Amino acid sequence: MKKKLLFAAAMLLAAVGVNAQTDVTSTYLTNADFSQGTPVTVGVCTYARDKGVNGTEYANLVPVEGWTAVESADGKAGGLFAIGGGAWLGGKGFTAPATDSDGNTDVNVLGIVTCWGATVKYTQNLKQALPAGTYTLVIGAYNSGNGQNTIKSNLIGFVEAGGNTHYATTSKYISNTWKYEFITFTLSAETEGYISLGYTGEGGSAGLPHLFLSGLTLFEGEVDAQEYEAAKAAAREAKEAKVLWDAAVAAAQAALANPDYAGVTGSEKTALETELAKAEPTTKDGYNEATTALNNATNAFKAAKASFDELAEINAVAAKLGLDALTAASGDEAIEQAHVQNVAVYNKVTADFTFPVSLGTSWTQTGKSNMNKSEQHWDGTSTSTYYEPDQWGAGSVNWEISQTLTGLPAGDYVLMATGRRSGDITMTMTAAGESVTTFPNADFGLGVDTSGAANFSEDGTYAADNRGRGWQWRYIPFTLTEAGNVEIKVTATAPSTHQWASITAFKLWGKAEAEVAIAKAELLAAI
Repeated sequence: MKKKLLFAAAMLLAAVGVNAQTDVTSTYLTNADFSQGTPVTVGVCTYARDKGVNGTEYANLVPVEGWTAVESADGKAGGLFAIGGGAWLGGKGFTAPATDSDGNTDVNVLGIVTCWGATVKYTQNLKQALPAGTYTLVIGAYNSGNGQNTIKSNLIGFVEAGGNTHYATTSKYISNTWKYEFITFTLSAETEGYISLGYTGEGGSAGLPHLFLSGLTLFEGEVDAQEYEAAKAAAREAKEAKVLWDAAVAAAQAALANPDYAGVTGSEKTALETELAKAEPTTKDGYNEATTALNNATNAFKAAKASFDELAEINAVAAKLGLDALTAASGDEAIEQAHVQNVAVYNKVTADFTFPVSLGTSWTQTGKSNMNKSEQHWDGTSTSTYYEPDQWGAGSVNWEISQTLTGLPAGDYVLMATGRRSGDITMTMTAAGESVTTFPNADFGLGVDTSGAANFSEDGTYAADNRGRGWQWRYIPFTLTEAGNVEIKVTATAPSTHQWASITAFKLWGKAEAEVAIAKAELLAAI
C-alpha cells in the first residue's frame, strides 16, 4: 500500500507540473531521507554537563549516518529522531511531530537546535559535481519551539566548493507547523559542493526554533513553490484519510472473519465483500468516500446478524417439529421469514401438542425483578402480569428464575413463553438442555395479538392501540426418552444500567401420549 501512495503522490506532483523537474537526490546524496541509522531514544542536551541530571547519554551533535556533524562551541543539540517517538531536542517537551512533512508516521527526521550564539550544522559533500544549470533544494522544517522563533543566520542550503553560498532566507519559524524551504540556484559551470542543514542563533535555546527537518529533495530545474506545496498538501490529506480507510478495512475484515457473524449470508455480506474488493483510492476525497461506504456496509452487515440469528433459531425449532426451513436473501427478509416461521410453529404446536402440563406458580428467583408489571401486557388488560427484571440504578442486570418438574413421563414436549427486551440485555430460556435467546428488542411491535396467538398481520387486534407491545412467542421442543426431571430456567443479564426484559405466559405442552402416561402414573400412585 505504501508503494501505491508513493505512486499516487508522484502522479499528483506531475499533474501540477512539479515533475517537469528531475529529482536527482539519490544521484548526489546519501541518506537524504534520514531513513538509515538509529534514532535517539531519550533526548539530546545542548550542554554535555547536563546529561546526568536529564537522564540521557546524548549531548551536542549525535552522529547521523551519511552526514557530518560540524563541531563548534558548546550550546547546541542535534541528531536523528523518530517521528512521534517522544525523544526531546535541547530540552524536555521539544519533540518531533506526529507526522513528517509528507504526512508519514514511520520515518525519521533530523533535529537541530542551538543557543547563545553557537552554530548547529550537519553537512554532506555531494557524491559528484553538479553540471552547469539550475537546481532547487527543497526541505521541510518543523519548529517545535514556542511562538515565532527568530534566528541570526539561516544555514540551510547548498555551499559551492569555491565558497559561494545559497541559503534559505527564513529568519522566523512559526511553531508547530511544517514549512517548505525552496533554495533555487544556478551554476554557470560544473561545481562541487555540499549540502548544509543548520543555523546560528542568539539567546537561550528556549527562545530559538527546535527544528526537525525532512523531505530533503534536490531537483534539477526550478520548482514552483506554490504548486509543490499544493501537491504535497493534497498528498498529506490523502495519507491522513488513508488512516481512517485502513481502520475501516480492518473492521470490515474482522467482521467477516468473526464466527459470530457466520450466519449473515444475504445481500449485506455480498455488499461488504464488494466494498472490500474495490481498488484502494488515491485521493483524500476518494479515501473519504470509500471509508464511508465501508463503514456503512460493515454496520449493515453487523445489524443483519440479529435478523439472521432469529431466523436460524426459529428454523431449528421448526425442524424439530417437522416443518421446512425458510431462507432469506437479506436481513429485512430474514426477519420477515422469521415472523412467518414463528406463526407456523405456533400453529403446529397448538395443533399437535394438546395436553397441558401444569407448571408451578412459584419460581426460585435470584436478582432484582418487578414481579407485578401489568401495564404493557400483550393482552391489553391491566390485570395480567409479567416478570420484568430491570436495573435503573447503579450496577448491572443479573437475574434468574427456575423451577424443576419431577417425574415427567417420556414423550415429546414444547415449552413456550412470550418475551421482549431492551438494549444490550440478554434473556435466555432453557429446558431439558435446550435454549432460546432471540427475544425481540422492542417495547412496541406486533407478534402476539390480544387473544394470545402468534400474529404479525396488520389485520390483527393488538394492545397499545393496535401497535402491539413487542411481545413474541419463543419455543423449546424437547423429547424425553424416559421419565425424568426437567429444569426450566430463565436468565437475564446486561452489563449496563437502564435495561429491562419481560417474560410471561409460560406453557408446557405434551402430545396425547403424555396425558395417558401421566394418568397411568397417577392411577398407580393412587392404587
